[in-house]
Amino acid sequence: MKRPLGLTVIAWLAIVGGGLQILGSLGLVGVGALGVFIGSTGAIEGLIFLNIGLEIWTGAVLMLLGALGVVFGLGALAQRPWAWTMGIVLYGLNLLAGVALLLGVGFGWTYAYIAVLSAVIVGYMYSPTAREAMGHPTHGGISGQTPHTA
Repeated sequence: MKRPLGLTVIAWLAIVGGGLQILGSLGLVGVGALGVFIGSTGAIEGLIFLNIGLEIWTGAVLMLLGALGVVFGLGALAQRPWAWTMGIVLYGLNLLAGVALLLGVGFGWTYAYIAVLSAVIVGYMYSPTAREAMGHPTHGGISGQTPHTA
């Protein structure tokens, strides 16, 4: 089956977005690493070191998520069945994170953008067009078998 335009757009958004996320996370890792090399003095040295560690870990997690976005995008372009599952999980978690930020931190355009875009992507991935293109037929319920009729 020819790749649908919506799947192509989502795949390229994931590749570009993941690449930008990797680049952005390098800044966090770099700042954290720079802080470790410079060191700190004074009474709050332990707190500063903890903050530096959080920057490095946050950057590493964001880098991993960016890499997963790129992998998903490449798999979606190639219409691999595993990419459908990966996209549902990745953007489903993204949706939950966006909603949690909206509820926990308060309204922010970035959080709303994350939540809405992730919901649109998950919704599209469940569409018959995307499911068929990615090798996940829409008939037969959860197990993929055709339902029995009475």
